[in-house]
Amino acid sequence: MNYELRIGIRPPYQYVGYCRCPYDLDPRGYECGDRSAYVRTGGSEPVCYFGDLR
Repeated sequence: MNYELRIGIRPPYQYVGYCRCPYDLDPRGYECGDRSAYVRTGGSEPVCYFGDLR
């Protein structure tokens, strides 16, 4: 895996409470991880990492 492509595209505190990306924080301040829209299927497909840009 090319780790340069897995660098977050923005700071995690920009969208606290929305869980768009795995590194975002939920309303309690915990990292969203597998609960994020990026990981879950059937929803929006946010661009979270530089490797997602094409």
